[in-house]
Amino acid sequence: MFIAANNIKGWNEVRFSVVRYGNVMGSNGSVIPFFMDKRKTGVLPITNDSMTRFNISLEDGVKMVLFALEHAWGGEIIVPKIPSYKLVDVAEAIGPECEKKIVGIRPGANIRLLLK
Repeated sequence: MFIAANNIKGWNEVRFSVVRYGNVMGSNGSVIPFFMDKRKTGVLPITNDSMTRFNISLEDGVKMVLFALEHAWGGEIIVPKIPSYKLVDVAEAIGPECEKKIVGIRPGANIRLLLK
């Protein structure tokens, strides 16, 4: 979406760059608060037992955006090398007493599997 904007900007001196990083720990889209809420039910739903998430702190995400503002020329996609974790490992850490139920992929879900 943003990269395509470079092609339709017309005569304006605007250039777009993209910063792409993983899940911000504890944010609204993070699996951590979701699992913490679901552990009250005794069941932690997991889409796929090979599913992984890339993990970044809010502070590191902000640093990356500031880096991009300072160093980007325009037209690039900036992606950090950040750690990943398996969802089953997070589920076990948050709710060791809970059942870990594989619920399958939702229609339209974006799934990245750890290759075995």
